[in-house]
Amino acid sequence: MDREVLRIKSYLKIGLYSSLFFAVLKIVAELIKIPKSSPVEISVILLDFVMVAGLVYGISKRSRICAILFAVYFFTDRVYTQSLYPEASDFTMVYLLAFGVTQLQGLRGIFGYHRLLKKGAAF
Repeated sequence: MDREVLRIKSYLKIGLYSSLFFAVLKIVAELIKIPKSSPVEISVILLDFVMVAGLVYGISKRSRICAILFAVYFFTDRVYTQSLYPEASDFTMVYLLAFGVTQLQGLRGIFGYHRLLKKGAAF
């Protein structure tokens, strides 16, 4: 049980750190676009920022629904970006694989955490 707790903790850290890194990359990319954006686009950028920040906060609190929504958002964002910029397909695929694996590890960690919490394991 102790090894499993350590494994779950490492999955939780991987998922949280990769989510934070993705959020920072997303925010920096959006901030670069702000000077060229209309007021409507700026409000969408700010809404996107608030949503990503809220989901990352939920992941830090080990919320299963936030983890699932963030993973869905991540994969949807990558597919949408791929459709907008098909010339960047190699980078997008590497990015999708690297962050996709870490997001799935984070999901495993959160669901494992709740499973062990039901069994009475101490974290």
